Amino acid sequence: LVETPAPEPLVETRGMELRRFYLHPDAIGSGAADVLMDAVLETARERRVRLLFLSVWKASVRAVRFYGRHGFRARATV
Repeated sequence: LVETPAPEPLVETRGMELRRFYLHPDAIGSGAADVLMDAVLETARERRVRLLFLSVWKASVRAVRFYGRHGFRARATV
C-alpha cells in the first residue's frame, strides 16, 4: 500500500494505491487472498483513506471478480 494522490479523474483528498497483490499458486482457493485483502482494507480504514484504488488487467477475470467481491468497482479504463 502506498499513500498517494488518486489519479485523474479519481481525485480525492486522501488516496491509497494497492500496487501489487499476488498469491502463491499453491495458496489459491485456500482463503488466504481474502485474509490478505481484509488486512489491506483494515489498514486503509485505520489510515482514514477516502479512496483505495488499483489497476488490474481486465482480461484477468479471476482478479476482476476477486476485487469486485471486496467492493472495488471500475471507475476508469485505460
